Amino acid sequence: LFPYTTLFRSKWSKMNAILETLGIEDIAMTYLRHLVIALYGPTREKEIFEKIRTKVQGRPQAMVFLEQLADYADSYAAILNPTHAKWNSYPPQISEAIANLRELRVQQIRPLMLAAAKHFEPSEALTTFRSFINWTVRFLVAGGMRGGQLEDAYGERALDVSMGKIKNTKELLSSLVSEIPSDEEFKNAFATARVSQYPLARYYLRSIERCIRGEAQPELVPQQDTDFLNLEHILPQEPSGNWAHIDSETADAYTKRIGNMTLLKARTNTDFGNASFKIKRVEYKKSPLKITTLICDLTKEDTLWGPSQINERQRILAEYALKAWPSNL
Repeated sequence: LFPYTTLFRSKWSKMNAILETLGIEDIAMTYLRHLVIALYGPTREKEIFEKIRTKVQGRPQAMVFLEQLADYADSYAAILNPTHAKWNSYPPQISEAIANLRELRVQQIRPLMLAAAKHFEPSEALTTFRSFINWTVRFLVAGGMRGGQLEDAYGERALDVSMGKIKNTKELLSSLVSEIPSDEEFKNAFATARVSQYPLARYYLRSIERCIRGEAQPELVPQQDTDFLNLEHILPQEPSGNWAHIDSETADAYTKRIGNMTLLKARTNTDFGNASFKIKRVEYKKSPLKITTLICDLTKEDTLWGPSQINERQRILAEYALKAWPSNL
């Protein structure tokens, strides 16, 4: 690809040395594609080398690209590592933002994260990465564009950031506002959403807990806040005789609804999950978590937990979700 073999090998080796610290298989090619997107716009995997051939012509451009190949690798490693040295000069909350984005497990936004990490000032970067969390949650819950379309939208904005056309979060939001799910779309989707991934469900619930408590920046969930908490399905995933009023079809439809999930301190009693709602309610009432005691606020001691209670609780959680993940900070 490059006639300057010695220089290419030197820069590629430097890049690899940085990326290898992440311990992620095949990360070099993923990084290369995300770098190309950030520098030249949306690019599919099969188009990487053709895009480089088209955009990098002549010795001066080749030299610049080789420098970027090694230089951007440090920022790429940083957006995947909350404890990276790059963040030492940034507001401390940036590490929580990076950890939460990693927990959300999305790749489409990485080229835009890379561009922002490279070009935005530290104080502005924190606002931007908090916004990335909020937009990501909205897309995960409400959907919208398909994966390729979303990646293209982020890729176009990444190019704008790299070229200096977008200089801050406000301008970035303005360029994406028509793509991000609106408050109404997000609230309606959240009110009926199902979540199959445990880490994702725990993150949602912990953020909403922070929102209910009126904590600042509720989307930034410290890792230690979730380490001691278990995800609890109120209606069990495999209902026993204590849940005879729930048929299998209803259980399948409602078990993984957000309104049927809560958080409890880790416990050793493995039988609790299939206990009756009356027994569970006693424990929920003792919880220091408002998202869990809310269950008791909505029910009485003789209540049988089912679809109507799940729908009502999830409707309330959806209202808090708007505050936990606003589209505009």
